[in-house]
Amino acid sequence: MRRRINCENCRGGGSVECPRCNGEGQDTYGQDCRYCMGAGIVICDKCGGSGDLDVEINDDWANMGW
Repeated sequence: MRRRINCENCRGGGSVECPRCNGEGQDTYGQDCRYCMGAGIVICDKCGGSGDLDVEINDDWANMGW
């Protein structure tokens, strides 16, 4: 059974804090971060920005149709 859940990386938001500038939007020289273009956030790599993940659930309790 497949189930759609919120992405655990971005918690369903589709974006995360920029890993290069730590969400600051600027590099160490005060220039706009080239990775996030100064926004401080980037698209989540795990869900591709959708905020959801399709997961396979192989559990007897999950397959009971509740």
